[in-house]
Amino acid sequence: MGITSIKKALLAAGLACAASGAFAAGMASPTMLAGTCAGCHGTGGNSDGPAIPGIAGVTKNYFVAAMLSYKYGDDEDAIEKAVAASGGALDPDEFEALPRGKGTIMSRIAKGYEDAEIIAMADQFVNSPFKRNAQPTKQTLVNKGASLHEDNCEKCHEDGGRTSVDDVGILAGQWMPYLSNTLADFKDGTRKMPKKMASKMKDLNTADLEALVHYYGSQQ
Repeated sequence: MGITSIKKALLAAGLACAASGAFAAGMASPTMLAGTCAGCHGTGGNSDGPAIPGIAGVTKNYFVAAMLSYKYGDDEDAIEKAVAASGGALDPDEFEALPRGKGTIMSRIAKGYEDAEIIAMADQFVNSPFKRNAQPTKQTLVNKGASLHEDNCEKCHEDGGRTSVDDVGILAGQWMPYLSNTLADFKDGTRKMPKKMASKMKDLNTADLEALVHYYGSQQ
């Protein structure tokens, strides 16, 4: 190899190292950070397991609210500091009204990330399309759930629960066992929810929640 060729090879190698090391000085790349979630939540955030939610297509505020609440639990001061330190990446007003996650294995996992890493990886899921899961449902419950959704949920969970607009979770096509468990956690107070959601939830019984789960599970 001639001197010129060697110089070109070294220059190319240097540029490659600079590019790959862009995040190394502070943290891993968002793609690499988000890749660790694939084992449970599936490629791009589309879960294959019925008890684990798909997280593709959620908003940044929604994703980070869940992760920070897993990480800090009920320490709202720590969560507020993380939002304030985000440099405008998160909306404090919207963030305050979002649901908070429940202590699960995710609490241990979230503690392994810096706040900035959680905020950075969120974009990987925001930009990934949500894939709806075909599941068996009972039509009588689907019909009842559709009516309950229209009366109680549509104002925030628009288009039958298909959208994540206004920082809400995607419900349509979400795994039914996950929805059932999560709604039960909201109902018994294990998982925190916004006031406007709590005012609707108090009037819904177990049979109503089951009907909603069948309705969302039927949506494609």
